[in-house]
Amino acid sequence: MSVTVGSATSSPTRLEGHEKVTGEARYAYEYRVEGTAYAAVVQSQVAKGTLVAVDAAAALALPGVLAVLSAENAPRLEQQSGELAVFQHRTVAYRGQILACVVAETLEAARRASV
Repeated sequence: MSVTVGSATSSPTRLEGHEKVTGEARYAYEYRVEGTAYAAVVQSQVAKGTLVAVDAAAALALPGVLAVLSAENAPRLEQQSGELAVFQHRTVAYRGQILACVVAETLEAARRASV
């Protein structure tokens, strides 16, 4: 039987090493994919309450905005449990809870429309 063990002090040569350390490497975010939609969420600023209404008219009027999802228009789930029950009810249970989501053609448009 033959066993080959590499030294703990030697570093393997990485194919992308030079590009990464020089700042020339491209990361997944930098590759454009046709038909991609981006999302930005709107979070609760209060710890407890009830979502009364979502006025999406201003967001939907911005160029590149495709949709605004909230408890008012999101598809209903058959089973609603815990954190997976996003947009399923109007009860605000904690600060930072996701109340709405803006979907747009670019990340910048989604962020702009979510404020």
